[in-house]
Amino acid sequence: MVYLFESIDTVLAGVVLLQVGLGLWELCVGDLVLPESLATHTFDELEAKVAGTLVLVLVVRFLEELVQHPEPQQLLGRHRGHSRPRAPSSSSGAGATDRRPPPFQLELSR
Repeated sequence: MVYLFESIDTVLAGVVLLQVGLGLWELCVGDLVLPESLATHTFDELEAKVAGTLVLVLVVRFLEELVQHPEPQQLLGRHRGHSRPRAPSSSSGAGATDRRPPPFQLELSR
């Protein structure tokens, strides 16, 4: 099942590259004879097409993670930056440090 999602993800990434390439060619170089679904007339139209496809890529990647880690704690805890509960801070306020989790980092490698 994971291989299916990886394949869909790869195809969608190719669709994004195709949309950007054909769209920029039509907008900057000249018109191409394309079906209306691939034709691009404005930069806003190109942006909308690419954004829609990228949303699909994110959905497929989420589903891939969901299939690999079906438990909610595994799914959410994998990218949180820390997996153990934080120690309670002292209520006195003197010498207490602000402990924040590290910033979110997106993993692109598989």
